[in-house]
Order: sequence, then C-alpha cells, then structure tokens
Amino acid sequence: MTKKEKRTFQIDGDRLEVEFRYDAEWKVWLGDFPYFSDEPRHTPSGRPWRNVIHEGCPHASTPGESCGACSHLRRQNPGDMIGVCFHEGVRLLE
Repeated sequence: MTKKEKRTFQIDGDRLEVEFRYDAEWKVWLGDFPYFSDEPRHTPSGRPWRNVIHEGCPHASTPGESCGACSHLRRQNPGDMIGVCFHEGVRLLE
C-alpha cells in the first residue's frame, strides 16, 4: 500500500491542498503539484501561483532566472516547490 497524505499551502489569503505520496524506494515524499502554466490559479487579491521551475518572466529579479530563485516569489516554507508571485506587474486587477 502506498502512503499518502495531504498538505495545505496558505499564501495571500488562498488555500491550496496538494496530495503527497511516499516513495519507499527513494525514501522521499513526492507532491502532486499543479502545473500553473497550464492551469493558472490566483489568490483572492489577484496574485498568481507559480511553480519554482517557471521561467521566462519579464519581471524576474535577474533576467532568465526561474521563479524559485526570484525575490518576488513567496513560499509558505523555505524549500516549497510552489509559491505566489508578489510582483505588481503580474497581479490581476479587478
């Protein structure tokens, strides 16, 4: 039987639940993270969720860097594979 558990990420007033499964061979928990480029998601205040591997943002702290290295990405915990971009240039305005 595969061990599974869910974790809730809470950032900028939004809650996102991600299922994790335990890989016994590698002894690690693997998260089934959404791919936000294909399935965009925004917080109630219009900020986009991003995967740390997302690249190509014109607002990156350094040209060509991934979101994981960018100062605009806020994660719930250091090392999380997802977060929310707090750059005002990508925020949806009502």
